[in-house]
Amino acid sequence: MEQAVSFNSKGIIKLNVGGTIFQCYAGTLKTFPDSVLAHLDENADHYVADTNEYFFDRDPLTFYHILNASRKGSIHLPKDMCGTTFREELEFWKISPRFVAPCCWEALHKSEEDVSTMQKLIQNIKQNTNTCLLLKPDVDLKQRIWLFLDEPDSSKYAYVWGVFVSLLIVLSTISMAMSTLKQFCAEFTESEMEVIKSMSSVFKLSNATFDKIAKRSPIFVYTDFIIHFILTFELLVTFVVCPEKKSFSKCFTRLSVAIGYMAFWISFIMELNLSKLDTVVKMISYIVIKHLVILMLARLFYLSKCVPAFNIMGLTFRSSIPEFKVLLFMLCLLVCIFGTVMYVVEFTQNSQFNNMFTAMYWALITLTTVGYGHYIPNSDFGHVIAATCAVCGVVSLALPIGIIASSFHTFYHYQKYARKHVNLFGKVTICPHGKS
Repeated sequence: MEQAVSFNSKGIIKLNVGGTIFQCYAGTLKTFPDSVLAHLDENADHYVADTNEYFFDRDPLTFYHILNASRKGSIHLPKDMCGTTFREELEFWKISPRFVAPCCWEALHKSEEDVSTMQKLIQNIKQNTNTCLLLKPDVDLKQRIWLFLDEPDSSKYAYVWGVFVSLLIVLSTISMAMSTLKQFCAEFTESEMEVIKSMSSVFKLSNATFDKIAKRSPIFVYTDFIIHFILTFELLVTFVVCPEKKSFSKCFTRLSVAIGYMAFWISFIMELNLSKLDTVVKMISYIVIKHLVILMLARLFYLSKCVPAFNIMGLTFRSSIPEFKVLLFMLCLLVCIFGTVMYVVEFTQNSQFNNMFTAMYWALITLTTVGYGHYIPNSDFGHVIAATCAVCGVVSLALPIGIIASSFHTFYHYQKYARKHVNLFGKVTICPHGKS
């Protein structure tokens, strides 16, 4: 039988951790007084008398760093080791993480950030109502049509349709912009011109505004008719086959687009009968409905379905609220400081800064490096302040923006791993009960 263990500081202690033998002086194990290693004796549960050793069914690779820490007095771990696993080992050995050396704090805590990032990505995927439908082995015809229209990633044909709809939206936006150019406008008839003049007098439009009013060329009228017929039909079919009509109706983007399409068709019919708008009520109704058409711009968010980076950008903004608060606070602080100083300095030499709010507006434009040039300082000291304001804007605003950009890169990098995990184990992690 082997000689009994000696517990004096020079005695050799044999530790069997997961089948790997470690030996050290008994005094080495006393480095962390509250740890399991510091309280080993022959009566301990882990002591094996036959082999004169202590057996622990733990990871020997991790224990190597823990035993090494007992020799050095501080804990060091490699950067490629999972911090969560290492903290679990420290908890088992009853060693406080406060003994981890500062150079290894990143390796210890980085896994927490990774887990948080993955949880946010998984939660973002869960919010997509189509996720469970995509994971179902069999879907009915109605659900297939819904995925075809609403989820470009559901199939190759759905992606082609998504690209086609995106092109229609872009073409419609370009058509709307080009129809405002004079060279693409048609002439009003005499009766239509009388209505336009009456409308101008009712709303007291200036000559400059009156000159902007133009009649769209027939080619743009026909183009808009075809495009919006397809897009409106697509929206109606999408609503009919939607598995969750209540959520569909509450979606701000879809609701805005629906109102915009309704306003477009009403205004389209009214423009074809422009000469019949002979009362003030009809004119006001036309103007109001024409302004509602702008809600169709919400459909541009549809383009994000074909570009996953847009979805990641939204997640980045939601996760970067603290950084946005810092950005807003710094901006408000600098605007108040430089606006006040500029107002005082230019008070007697510059009539442009006639109140402090004007000076603060100048500071905001200068800090954001826009520099419209509407307001400029006249004094030499004012120029110095303006230069300082511009430099402070570049330096201070770049810091939180850089953090937000780093967050976007992290989400974008981890997204492929989250997607792969969902594709492999989505039925358990996303929709464990098989709900669609």
